[in-house]
Amino acid sequence: MLKLLLIFFILLFSLFFSSSSSLNLSLTLNSTSVEWEEPVNASGYAMIDGIPWQGNVSVKLNEKEVCFVQTSPNGFYSCSFSVDEINDFIVVAYAVNDSTIVAKSNEVLLHVIYFYGSKKETKRIASIEFPLIIQDLNGKIHKVKAYLKVWS
Repeated sequence: MLKLLLIFFILLFSLFFSSSSSLNLSLTLNSTSVEWEEPVNASGYAMIDGIPWQGNVSVKLNEKEVCFVQTSPNGFYSCSFSVDEINDFIVVAYAVNDSTIVAKSNEVLLHVIYFYGSKKETKRIASIEFPLIIQDLNGKIHKVKAYLKVWS
């Protein structure tokens, strides 16, 4: 009987004190519609049950990392990036611990537009990147990346 009572108290103790705390990561953008190559500010908080979490946050644009920052002592993070393509993008923040994803924020849709004339309109831009070999004025050969962008 004493054995059963001891097992009961151990189970009760483990259920009572083993709360499943999870890391909550928020993400806010300064705007969800920006012009091409206009800075985008991403910020948010990382908290575990209301307690600030200190660690690294990776902000990704369509799974491509655009920012990697460390949270402040109050769990706040902030970074800035720009986008050089006209399209709709999904922005997500990830809490990272030793290159392992610990938590994921909400997804935010970012609409990138091009401005011309008297009003803002969405335009398509075709962009191609290709390597070139050039020779500078001193005679040295360099490999560079060239970009060709065409608006339609």
